[in-house]
Amino acid sequence: MRKIIIAIGALIAVTALSPATTALAVNHYWSMNASGCTPDNTPIQSNLYNVSSGAVQPAASNPSTAIDLNCPTKHNSGATNPTQLCISAYNDGTVYTLSGNYVGTFYRKNRSTGTLTSTGTVDMDADGNSGLDQFACGSTFSHTLDWNTYFYYVKVTVTPNVSTSGMSFRGIVLQS
Repeated sequence: MRKIIIAIGALIAVTALSPATTALAVNHYWSMNASGCTPDNTPIQSNLYNVSSGAVQPAASNPSTAIDLNCPTKHNSGATNPTQLCISAYNDGTVYTLSGNYVGTFYRKNRSTGTLTSTGTVDMDADGNSGLDQFACGSTFSHTLDWNTYFYYVKVTVTPNVSTSGMSFRGIVLQS
């Protein structure tokens, strides 16, 4: 009898907690590993970055030049429209000086006019944020994706401020 009462109590507890855990769920619309993003021309020609284990890092020879990476997004049929852009990074402050920042911008480009519009942004400062993976999200935005009218992509700018920066861009996420 005692086992039955414990089992019923556990079932009630799980049922009671289910709505709360569902409310906290995040819907990922799209995500990309940093190495899947395409760098602009200048970082390629000047060897300003390294790619290791899917992450993009400023090269030791790059004391302060920004690295621009373009990350193409893809249509996710049936998914909820994204409302937030987030960035994942690793900042190694145990060996390196942390100084710089990461900025991600979600763009839409009109297919017929070429007009480029910023839809959402995230800005994460690397200064003093040492530790394992860092994850930051920007303010929420509202835009109904229209793949027949627009192209979509995310531009990420990694800017080190010193040559010993321990910055490492890991990836980008569109979520709702």
